[in-house]
Amino acid sequence: MTMGGGDGTGNGDGTGGGDGMGGGNGMGMDTMTMGMDTMTMGGGDGMGMDSMTMGGGDGMGMDTMTMGDGMGDGEGMGMDTMTMGGGMGDGEGMGMDTMTMGGGDGTGNGDGTGGGNGMGGGNGMGMDTMTMGSTTIWMGEEITFTLADNVNFTEPGNQDTLTANVIITRTSGGPIFNVAVEAMGSQNVSPIGTEWAVGRTDDLDNLTFLPLREAVGGRLQDIVGIDLVLHLIDDDIFLNVTFTAWTIGQNNGGGFAYRRATP
Repeated sequence: MTMGGGDGTGNGDGTGGGDGMGGGNGMGMDTMTMGMDTMTMGGGDGMGMDSMTMGGGDGMGMDTMTMGDGMGDGEGMGMDTMTMGGGMGDGEGMGMDTMTMGGGDGTGNGDGTGGGNGMGGGNGMGMDTMTMGSTTIWMGEEITFTLADNVNFTEPGNQDTLTANVIITRTSGGPIFNVAVEAMGSQNVSPIGTEWAVGRTDDLDNLTFLPLREAVGGRLQDIVGIDLVLHLIDDDIFLNVTFTAWTIGQNNGGGFAYRRATP
């Protein structure tokens, strides 16, 4: 099936039923099922799927959807499963584990279930990871990392590995640091390879990123309870972090804990 200037092939079973197209009422139906291996819409690589179901309540489901050349500059948006229930706007919303928009090939993984009250008139869109261009935002389930006082920070179990470039830990005092590139913490620059801002990732465009100590007003002892966004600079990943514990002082144990988002 081809719509627009691209190439597309369609096969499979397609059935449509309902109220059809009525004068003034647009196109209404109880259930429409369109089955195909590939559907191309527009001038790019379009939208491809193994199956698509669009209906009044059953929503839209597919193994893969790619929308390109018209959504960003790259291959658009792809995912393993997308469910849009009850129509877009008044339905159950749109959910996925991964969404890629813009400069890449647009790949997505996971089953992705849609929750909320739709797009436009409801609670919007939920996903674990969103990639826009080269920037990735982790939006998955939060985990808690805890470093107890007076432990061996060189042991992997006492380090939080976010990526190969950023591994967070702390000695018996001082700031946290990136053991992937630092031997110990430095008050004004650690963790190297990161920058921080007070706020949340849903307000990313309005945040000012600084070294951690500067971002929290120069007092790491007051860090507990502040909502922060961590930017992993080399990986260009943003995630929410909230510290829940901090042992104050030099040589007092070095313990700390925080909650953070996952991919």
